Amino acid sequence: MAGAVMGDAIEIVEAAYDLTGDTRAWLARLLECAGPRLERGLGTGIALFDSQSACIDPATVAIRGLDPALVADMHVLEDRERDSLRTIAGRPMQLTTVTQAMGLTVREACSFAPMDALRPHGVHDVLGAFAMNPTRWWVQIIAPMPDTTRPTRSECATWAKLLAHVAAGARMRDVLAAGPPAIEDGEAILSPSGAVEHAEPVAQSAGARESLRCAAKAIDRARSKARADDDEALDLWQGLVSGRWSLVDRFDSDGRRFLVARRNDPELTDPRGLSLRERQVLAYAAMGHSLKMIAYTLGLSGSTVSLLRKRGMRKLGVSTHAELLALFAPAP
Repeated sequence: MAGAVMGDAIEIVEAAYDLTGDTRAWLARLLECAGPRLERGLGTGIALFDSQSACIDPATVAIRGLDPALVADMHVLEDRERDSLRTIAGRPMQLTTVTQAMGLTVREACSFAPMDALRPHGVHDVLGAFAMNPTRWWVQIIAPMPDTTRPTRSECATWAKLLAHVAAGARMRDVLAAGPPAIEDGEAILSPSGAVEHAEPVAQSAGARESLRCAAKAIDRARSKARADDDEALDLWQGLVSGRWSLVDRFDSDGRRFLVARRNDPELTDPRGLSLRERQVLAYAAMGHSLKMIAYTLGLSGSTVSLLRKRGMRKLGVSTHAELLALFAPAP
């Protein structure tokens, strides 16, 4: 959208962990913050995406500056190209264009027949950002494009980290929707400076308290001194703490801010003898995440992720990404 103001990366991360309101309101806030980074002059949209059926949930759609006639034609195209979308959903992707995800060259994208329905609106490709979880629902942000320009490697690296937080926020909302304890309940409460004010037994060990303390201090630095540098700020604010916790804001009656450590790792079971961490690492690997991005997403060290992947693949008797994808792809 012409004249849109692009906020910093931390604004998007904070919106991801804002648990107030319903899902559509949450997505609309995310789009307000994240949309300007994707905007190519034709508007943006956001929705929950069902990775099993390759459909968006129409009740969650929020748009920003999109022509209603274009939206209608995009829905028609989505219905018509369902099989292609299902194929795309099984491929590694975070920030990509539709034609890029389908394996087309830029030259091939220029004559991609399914896009003919959108070309009268000035659309020649669609940029998509996918916050992927190893479960059914993803968050999809789209921006129709007037050309076929692909995102740069730098843009993809930044968005991969941003989307790790959006996916974490989506997981928390799923848990809350199931009717668990109130938002402020968690396994530890910390001050912004990292002091542990309260800890449940699972967070009382010296190692857990130190991990939480360091994470709280890193988040505070990301929000303040490092905020002007997106890369530095995102490196400081990891996807999870010790593969278990997300730190979210809570304000008391006096307006003081605390950080609540809520358990938020993907809850995945596996009948084949994998540990929870092995299952998590392999599920993200099947989605195309690099070892570095899995470590960022789960808040684990790179060496730990490498060990878990090797051990898990050995247990499963697989050696290639294609074999992993066959085991972990969502059932249609």
